[in-house]
Amino acid sequence: MRQQYVKVRFTNGIESPARLVLDYEKVRNATVSELSRYFPMTEANKMRKVIMSHPYDTWLDAFNHQFGAK
Repeated sequence: MRQQYVKVRFTNGIESPARLVLDYEKVRNATVSELSRYFPMTEANKMRKVIMSHPYDTWLDAFNHQFGAK
């Protein structure tokens, strides 16, 4: 199986901490609690909802993903 990547972000509806590109196989079944551990604790107040892109074949494609883009 080839490696794939996803871009993950959290939001509270107003603010969002940094977005991360992660290995899809490592996070595809992760809980919100598990995903939040990749982010700094100081960003916790921005972590109400998790949003994940679809899997990409390259890290760069996942990095370039724009949330909300059609």
